[in-house]
Amino acid sequence: MTPESSTALMTSPTAIGRYRWIVCGMLFFATTINYMDRQILSLLKPILDSQMGWTNEQFGAVDSALGGENQRFADMDVIKISDLE
Repeated sequence: MTPESSTALMTSPTAIGRYRWIVCGMLFFATTINYMDRQILSLLKPILDSQMGWTNEQFGAVDSALGGENQRFADMDVIKISDLE
């Protein structure tokens, strides 16, 4: 096998297409987990209010802080991916 043919095999359209779908699937899975995490926090609000004694404002501050951290880490991942090119 010549070097040209081995390079052609590594960059075949089917391999690239498969890789793109794997990346899309991973992004979909990560987004789904993120939304489920946020929904569970909202479902636990009554329990957290009674056990921690939080007011609506305090719960909102915690929820906002967690949402901000999620967004910060998501932005960092986008920056890492964009630096690869």
